[in-house]
Amino acid sequence: MAVRYTYSKPIVKGHYCVSKERSNEIWGLAFNPIDTDLYYTCGDDATLRVWSLSQKKMVSIIKTNQDINSNEIKPDENGEISDGVRGRSIAVS
Repeated sequence: MAVRYTYSKPIVKGHYCVSKERSNEIWGLAFNPIDTDLYYTCGDDATLRVWSLSQKKMVSIIKTNQDINSNEIKPDENGEISDGVRGRSIAVS
């Protein structure tokens, strides 16, 4: 009898974007000065992610590819995300 496995949720989550020109780098890293369990990352995939050290997983994601009216800024015809929505640094106070 063959055992078949199916997964109903992702096993791993992380930063990633399809890019021919970029190397999918993570540019920003910051720890929460009040809640030391949390840290934040941002990068080329136009997301800000919140991670928990104790849970060893991502606990929240915020997409940064939105204009002032919360409309999604779509990739160009080559699938590239605009430089204006890529994360380059984070500061938490």
